[in-house]
Amino acid sequence: MQITNYRLKAGISKPIRIAVVADLHNAPTDYLFSNIENNHPDMIVIAGDLVYGRELDRDKDNFIFEPEKPMLLRFPYADDFIHRIPSIAPTFFTYGNHEWLLMPADIDRIKKAGVKILHNTWMRWNEIYIGGLSSPDVTNYWVFQDEWRKAHPSDSRGNLRRSYFYWKTHEVRKNVDTSWLTEFESAIGYKILICHHPEYWSIKEPKLENHPIDLVIAGHAHGGQIRVGKRGLYASGQGWFPKYTSGIHKGDYGNMIVSRGLSNTLKIPRIFNPCEMVYVDLITS
Repeated sequence: MQITNYRLKAGISKPIRIAVVADLHNAPTDYLFSNIENNHPDMIVIAGDLVYGRELDRDKDNFIFEPEKPMLLRFPYADDFIHRIPSIAPTFFTYGNHEWLLMPADIDRIKKAGVKILHNTWMRWNEIYIGGLSSPDVTNYWVFQDEWRKAHPSDSRGNLRRSYFYWKTHEVRKNVDTSWLTEFESAIGYKILICHHPEYWSIKEPKLENHPIDLVIAGHAHGGQIRVGKRGLYASGQGWFPKYTSGIHKGDYGNMIVSRGLSNTLKIPRIFNPCEMVYVDLITS
């Protein structure tokens, strides 16, 4: 695992260190917990994909909609991490595309662990404002799941895998929910937006580089899986030779930092592309 550090001027009264956890995908976390603990962050940001939705492919149709049963119990490393990490620093979590499979019981479980969920909303924390732009795979699938259950009353428990892959195949409603962004952007102070998808910076709407946001924190691209020089080979949402797979990118108003993520979910290895833990130091001037 590579450690990457960034320093950004934020115009705040005292420095803030942010630990960025992205694309954990239920990987073992003891090493990660120790690293974060030893780096003494003031806040922790989980930028999506805590779990691994494609576990459905391994378990076939045995995944069913059970609102009363947390899916996190199927992901012991992720569940353990979410319960331990708030003991280090205040933790903020925004959904990535793999979080589509979370149940209402999971959301309750995460909140009870002390993690603040930012699902297309924002809040003030100390001197900064922090928002979370959830993946549309989550926002829209959860609506579709409810509609699926109503349309298939004989499937009263709602087969999670069947409805999800119907939704993916038919590309049903995958717009990003930006209805709350204007209010967030009008806040006076340093603004951080957790957004799992880096392609929303300039490739796809809402093209966040044009919004008055000081810092966007993203993941999702896994560094491009195979890196050729400073470029990744492929990333979901961007295609071949993607533009945003790691590093810091400057916009009209602020910056986007992209983490290469903390696991590998493909059969092919990560080549010249180690997993990455990111720390961001916001300094006074």
